[in-house]
Amino acid sequence: MSHLAPPPNKALQPTSVALSQTLLGAGARLPPKREWPFASVFTTQRPATLPDVGATRIIYDSRRERDSMGTFGVGLFQDDVALDVRDQYLDLLANGASDAEAFRTMSREWNPSFADYDDEGPIFWLALAATQWEYGRLHPRAKAQALKVIDQGKDLDRWAEAGLAKKRQAVLARLKKKLLSPPPKKRTPRPRRIPEPESFSLASPDQKAIATAWLVGIEAGRPISQVYIMMKAKGSEGGGSVFVAYCALTDIKLKWLDADTLQITYPKEAEAQQQKPTHFYYGRTIAVRYRRI
Repeated sequence: MSHLAPPPNKALQPTSVALSQTLLGAGARLPPKREWPFASVFTTQRPATLPDVGATRIIYDSRRERDSMGTFGVGLFQDDVALDVRDQYLDLLANGASDAEAFRTMSREWNPSFADYDDEGPIFWLALAATQWEYGRLHPRAKAQALKVIDQGKDLDRWAEAGLAKKRQAVLARLKKKLLSPPPKKRTPRPRRIPEPESFSLASPDQKAIATAWLVGIEAGRPISQVYIMMKAKGSEGGGSVFVAYCALTDIKLKWLDADTLQITYPKEAEAQQQKPTHFYYGRTIAVRYRRI
């Protein structure tokens, strides 16, 4: 699946960030707090804002799953993780964080990715150092870690099988030359405006769950849509993705068969990338039925 071009984070959302670690996997970002329910009456499908993210990238159950499909070229920022790193760091600066605060936040939130066995560690340092240099804010540790990744070839193994190691090496050589040169004048990025994707929501009959469908992006001319379930149980709120497919948002229909069963209707020619039979949260299970027409 998918190498979506914009944006991220999420949140990410990212992102980059990119949903609750407990619900959706390590490295995920928590959704913002929202009122419950979204409206007082739910009778038909209706437009709604997203329940969790302000980005247009698909939300997967773990960063590793997304990362395995999120590289679309040898360029430094032709990678979902690198884009998440850059966007999150620039968002921190745009919202007033100091250089030290931004670096501490990035290091803390991305710390699980630093293990040598995880491809995200090298990508993180390369993307962060490159972004910091561009904005005249290169941190000594980020510089040292990025140069270590380049000199030790830690980022090249994943490119060898595809025969692209030499091209990636050339990209990293240019980055090394840049990092060893004087950075440009320090500057602060402007806050980003992340558009809300097209979406609609439908509440369950007991109004303790909401299914939201939205258009998450366009890939090679094909729209990609996703369905996400939010639930309220035992005084807590949470949710997760249950369905992702290559189809238009208008081709998806949501229907609650009862309070604990959601039916998702989509075109028979659509290529489904995620299709969960159930979604569980805090002792409550919602069954998901699929209907292809």
